[in-house]
Amino acid sequence: MKAPLDAANTLLREFDPTTYLRLLVAQGHLDGLVEEEQDYIRARAALLGVEVEPLLTQPLIELPPVDAQVSETTRRVILRDCIVLACIDGNYTEIERAHVHRVAKWLGVDIGAAERIEDWLRRYWELMDESEALLSGFDAP
Repeated sequence: MKAPLDAANTLLREFDPTTYLRLLVAQGHLDGLVEEEQDYIRARAALLGVEVEPLLTQPLIELPPVDAQVSETTRRVILRDCIVLACIDGNYTEIERAHVHRVAKWLGVDIGAAERIEDWLRRYWELMDESEALLSGFDAP
C-alpha cells in the first residue's frame, strides 16, 4: 500500500494545474464570474502555486486533449471543483450543469459519476447547514 504522501505526490505529478484553473474560470464565466467564484479560484491557484490573474480573463472555449496519464482521481477532482464553483453563487443553473456534463464527457468520466458527485455535494451542504444550525443553538433545518 502506498503511503499517503506518495499517493499525493503521484496525483500532483499527473495534475495539470493550468488546465484545471482554466476550466474553473470557464465554468465561472458561464453566468458571470462573481467575486466568490474568483476567490475560490484564487485560493485553488495559491494552493497549486500558479499565478491565476491572467487566466481569469481567458476562459477556455475549446477543451484541449486530455493527457492519458491524468488519473481518474484527478479527473473527478476537476469535475467536483467545477460543480462546487457553479454552486458558489447559490444557483446551479441548467447551463452550468450542461457545461459540467460537457467537462465530464471531455474528461472521460461517466455522466452518472457526475450526477453522484452533484448529489453528494448537495447532501454535504445540507449537513453543513445542519451543523451550523446546531452549533448556533437552533434546531436543524
